[in-house]
Amino acid sequence: VADQLEGDLNAAAAAEAARTQTIDAAEQQMRGELAGHLQAQEFRSAAALTETSALPEALRSEPRLLEVQLELKQEIARVGAAAITRLKEALAKAVSDGDAAAMADAISALDVVLDPAAGWPPLAIGDAQALRAARAEGSDALRDLRATLAASVVTKNWTSYRDGMLGQAGVLVQVDGFNTTAAAKEAREVAAALGSTPPGQRALELADSLDRATAFLTSFAAAASAGSLSYTPNDGENGGRPEPVPVVSFVPRGEERGLTVKFGPAIRPKYELLELPALRGARLAAVFQSCGDDEAARAAFLGWVALADQVTAARAYLELVSPDRPESGSGDDSFAGTGEILAIAYAALRHHEEPWAQSLRRELSAARLSVRALRAFSSRRNLSAANHISRLLESFPNTLVVSALNAR
Repeated sequence: VADQLEGDLNAAAAAEAARTQTIDAAEQQMRGELAGHLQAQEFRSAAALTETSALPEALRSEPRLLEVQLELKQEIARVGAAAITRLKEALAKAVSDGDAAAMADAISALDVVLDPAAGWPPLAIGDAQALRAARAEGSDALRDLRATLAASVVTKNWTSYRDGMLGQAGVLVQVDGFNTTAAAKEAREVAAALGSTPPGQRALELADSLDRATAFLTSFAAAASAGSLSYTPNDGENGGRPEPVPVVSFVPRGEERGLTVKFGPAIRPKYELLELPALRGARLAAVFQSCGDDEAARAAFLGWVALADQVTAARAYLELVSPDRPESGSGDDSFAGTGEILAIAYAALRHHEEPWAQSLRRELSAARLSVRALRAFSSRRNLSAANHISRLLESFPNTLVVSALNAR
């Protein structure tokens, strides 16, 4: 009996030792696997170790292993909280630095955490509502930053456009010198620099309109040389006689630039060079007559010269206006522009829907409205002037006349 009892005790001790060894091995395995999962931030796999089904069936009620699983849960929560804190701090720093790329990366990392299907388990996330709120704030900040950056790029592009079109050697300066070829070249350089952006596209369309203006000037010079054009003098020319006289030549550039006309009898005529400034203003359309079938090309030329004249006149007028002198800008200092040539060019292009014509027509519309605004201001019709200016800024932003006046 004693031997039997001793054998049973030894067997029980051996069984208990084996069970303890099995428990030790299970605990060691669980802790080792947890460490690996947490290091790799595999929180779903880590959380699975805390499930009852993760234990061998014979040990699922083992208090020691249940206690170990509780410790594992605490470790997962601790490591998860630390990881969440790092993600929030990364997002906050990106927002503070205004780093859009870093903000996008931080938000993507939070999206991985919060993904319902494959994200972190609640045990690792902790306060999911607070995390979603942080993610939403970061997303709003990123959206605002991108909008600001986009607006900054747009502003920079329009500034480059303005500088190229209105700069000291820009498009409008070239037009002012009747060098539409150089103006078109400059506009195309602006377009190439700005690519497919809206200001780049507008520069390209206006370059096309300058090509049409050049085509008219070429035809006009040829017609002048061929003797098929006439010129009607002003009151102070040709002895006060306003009868038309023959045009001998037209040279748009160089020392002899201008319109050469022939006065007097055929035997001993008098040749006179009318310089370009004398051909500008209200007489422009009468001087630069139609000399072919391409009325749109003539309108492009008239429109561009009138644009240059309006920008020059508007700038000069605003130089006279001073807030310290209430009477400035009126009376003898009133704006004298009429917009007559602008209206003629606009009417000639009214039914042309080519992109170049639409862009040039928009510029002409803005210039005409600026004439009305400045004339209203000269007449002290301030409410009318304010309405014109408001419409000018709202309907025709970044047009040449608006850009020129904004730069004052």
